[in-house]
Amino acid sequence: MKDLMGLMKTARDMQKGMKKAQKELSRLSVTGISLNGNVEITLLCNYKVKEVKINREVELSALELEQGIKEAISDGLQKVEKTTNEKMAHLKQGMPSIPGLGL
Repeated sequence: MKDLMGLMKTARDMQKGMKKAQKELSRLSVTGISLNGNVEITLLCNYKVKEVKINREVELSALELEQGIKEAISDGLQKVEKTTNEKMAHLKQGMPSIPGLGL
């Protein structure tokens, strides 16, 4: 019974930590950049787009623009995932590994 109470407290603490981390992540932003640097997309770490910048000094075809947008989004999403994993890593410490939860 004592183990169950301890586990429940740990779960509550983890839930509080998750809410705090999610709030912090919603304020953090990262910028994804296309390979040629002509497109920049700033994402909040809660996966919302904050800003899109396209270099207007260079004339891009529709195909080049589409490719640049895909590259910038992919780069940004990788950075969001890395930042999120770093922020959430401390929450996983001390938790037992439970198959299927991805923790």
